[in-house]
Amino acid sequence: MRDPSISSVIYEPGDPTTIQNMDDLRRYLRDQEIKQAAAFNALAAGHLDITTVAPPKPRTGDIRICSGTTWAPVGPGVSKPVWFDGSIWKAF
Repeated sequence: MRDPSISSVIYEPGDPTTIQNMDDLRRYLRDQEIKQAAAFNALAAGHLDITTVAPPKPRTGDIRICSGTTWAPVGPGVSKPVWFDGSIWKAF
């Protein structure tokens, strides 16, 4: 599981099967709120992680920052924001 910090917009829920009592439930719910808030705040601040592989099912209007090495839709060595126009990824 990734650390919920402002450097990442990925949210991964915790494992609710570890909840055994009300204290565990309170802790679990609070942890989820903190992780969600970190992801929402990063997005609200305009943060995007660098993407190293092409998204498997991009949708028109998706925006990513390509790595330029392992994923280089606009040319090798070019790490920049790209958007999906419905058929190909284009640089801004």
